Amino acid sequence: MYGNVVHFLTRHGLINFGRYVRSTRITRFLIRDRRKVIIIGAGAAGISAAIQLISTGFDVTILEGRGRIGGRVHSFKTKSGQVSLEEHGVYDYTTIYVDGKPLNDDKIHIFLTHYESAKGALNWEAHQREHRDENGLFVSRQRAYENLMNLSERSTLIKYFNHCKSLEEVARAREKHYNQMKNLRNTALMAENRLKKLEEQGLLDNDPIMRRSLKRDVATSIQKFDEVSNAFEAADNHWKLLNEHPQAKQFMHPGSDFNTYNFMLGFEEYLIGAQLEKVQFSCDSAVNKEHGVAARLTEGVAELLLRITQRRNLDIHLNHKVVDIDYSGVDDVKVRVQKKDGEIEELTAAIVISTLPIGVLKKSIAGDARAPTFTPPLPAEKAKSIRNMGSGLINKCILEFDKAFWATGSRANNQSTQFRALQTLHKVFGNNCPRTPLSAHITRWHEDELAFGSGSFMSLRTEKSDFDELMKPLKTSDGKNRVYFAGEHTSSSYAATIQGAWMSGASGTKNVKGEDEEGGDMHIDHDGPLPEGMLADGQETNGGVVNGEIPEAKKAKIDN
Repeated sequence: MYGNVVHFLTRHGLINFGRYVRSTRITRFLIRDRRKVIIIGAGAAGISAAIQLISTGFDVTILEGRGRIGGRVHSFKTKSGQVSLEEHGVYDYTTIYVDGKPLNDDKIHIFLTHYESAKGALNWEAHQREHRDENGLFVSRQRAYENLMNLSERSTLIKYFNHCKSLEEVARAREKHYNQMKNLRNTALMAENRLKKLEEQGLLDNDPIMRRSLKRDVATSIQKFDEVSNAFEAADNHWKLLNEHPQAKQFMHPGSDFNTYNFMLGFEEYLIGAQLEKVQFSCDSAVNKEHGVAARLTEGVAELLLRITQRRNLDIHLNHKVVDIDYSGVDDVKVRVQKKDGEIEELTAAIVISTLPIGVLKKSIAGDARAPTFTPPLPAEKAKSIRNMGSGLINKCILEFDKAFWATGSRANNQSTQFRALQTLHKVFGNNCPRTPLSAHITRWHEDELAFGSGSFMSLRTEKSDFDELMKPLKTSDGKNRVYFAGEHTSSSYAATIQGAWMSGASGTKNVKGEDEEGGDMHIDHDGPLPEGMLADGQETNGGVVNGEIPEAKKAKIDN
């Protein structure tokens, strides 16, 4: 109920709206060495952390191993180019093809309704209590769905048995009422024949008692016959109704129906990046899509991040791959990087923010030479949490054609049709599909040494406390927190999402503290205006934009 209220107020612009305007005033400025921060990774988390720290007076340098910003947010331009940056609504409509032919809308609706009901049941159960197996591990999402399927099959069999039982009971009642009507009819006919015979013999008036008895038998039989015939008619109608609406013996056809339902589960695996057997059953990949449509940018999120870095004038060094993070010192952290030409350079900062993906962190604790090292090694509890967290893998195959040969919105508004491979396209569209696309793009995140996966997920070993442990900063020898962590894998509510990465960068740095010349904590007044010296000539505090344009001085410093 609370979530619906917040969503309503947000949707109508009553809360959670506006734009960020930097208005922080630092009352006691840090000496230059103490405000130096290095952020590892120019993805959404790194860029968000940089903006947050710069707004509070830190000098921030971002080190990015790739030759571009964005991290695992990567866009590409088609041969035909792209239009200007704008939002597009993405609606949850699914087109399912079976044996090369689209499934009809009614059947799709049945499967979607059942799938949504099953998913809702899992979400409800997840909030009631923990479900663990005999080894203390969380029950997998696959097992939870199978349990629900078994319950549905059991319920179907019970309904089928009750249906058959009702058929038998109604058939017996129908037969019973029929036999009763037959007996009453015979009784009435016999009494009438007896009366008629007595009348023909002239004996009807000689025995008045017999005459009255026979007439009573006729009247009583006719009256009871009407009552029994009504009961027979009701039983007969019930029997016909049961036959017209037979009960299924199986909840789902083991062939095509089960394959279609598995498609729904497979799409969930696609969203998570892992088999449901490995995913904790409380992990709902689509929970953030329940209240309204998602937004997709025409030029891609990478373009949005690029424009943010340009507007914020972020200092980004591309092709600087971090090979070691040394936090064994007293007042600073040393970061060794490998440049594009192979040269090793050592940088020093008072604070380091690591946005290394969970896949890279797993390689680091495993001693893989392709991943950065930590000196000293990461604490045992943090290493355990890294192992507990799941690392997902989603690779996409994108095919570009000169024109659309598939349906574009004829069956639903803003319908988006997705296919897996060219062979499937030929099977569905036949000769209408070109043999060769204009271009093909395939991601290989499992081979990317700066990712080793596409995102995190809650595995069967993941505890809520693991997210806190992953965010927990590392202390240098002087006992001060100097290495902080951010990234989508540190967000328990929005894991494996861009918003989770962005929010982790902003919230993960809120406890970052600098020191003044005397060694005390830096105090920040969030209510004061920006000092005049921090504004460019003629610039107002409107988020870095002057007359709707990005000043030359505000364009990002991105070095290769």
